Amino acid sequence: PPECEKQRTVPTRNVEKKKNPTKKIYDEKTIELGIYTDKQLLSNLMFYTGKRGKELTTAMLKVIHSLLVQTESLMQLAGYNLALNGIHIWQGDENEDVKGINDALADFSSQTYNKFQTY
Repeated sequence: PPECEKQRTVPTRNVEKKKNPTKKIYDEKTIELGIYTDKQLLSNLMFYTGKRGKELTTAMLKVIHSLLVQTESLMQLAGYNLALNGIHIWQGDENEDVKGINDALADFSSQTYNKFQTY
């Protein structure tokens, strides 16, 4: 939009999409998830708990587990189960793609805050 002071594009790669599997894995309707957390969430958790290292990682996993249990309870009302395929906790800008995404999210957050702060 013209009112945006600056716009960023997130780097993309040309990756060929894999075909959907034809063999059923689950007997019931299931949504598979991969969880990625960002460094800001980790930073906030460190600030509020005072934990570091393995204790911080354990605290993050407990938070994620709690959210997934609550989410699955709601999803089961609609007839879906959740299957967790992995968790990755980003500790920093590990590569340029992550840095680009974090920059884009920061810009988006700033723009939405400025636009909707009166609400």
